[in-house]
Amino acid sequence: MKAGTAFTLSVPAEMRDNMKIGWSNSGYTLADELVILGCSSAQANANWLVYPGGFWLKEPGCVPLEVTTDQTTQTIYIPIGKTCP
Repeated sequence: MKAGTAFTLSVPAEMRDNMKIGWSNSGYTLADELVILGCSSAQANANWLVYPGGFWLKEPGCVPLEVTTDQTTQTIYIPIGKTCP
């Protein structure tokens, strides 16, 4: 993610029984929604930050993920063990 950028990642309501997301540097917590407040880096001139995380699914699929910023909400599709059309 770009340093300083605030956004929310959400599992769409219709997928919440079949999919969870997790993201953390200190172990993970499975969630339906992750709110990122706009992290900065302790390293000077670091424009991009990387965090471990992933998806937990009951079966492979082309899964939707909602990304919300101050301006918009957009659904993106992630291929996990199955290609997206």
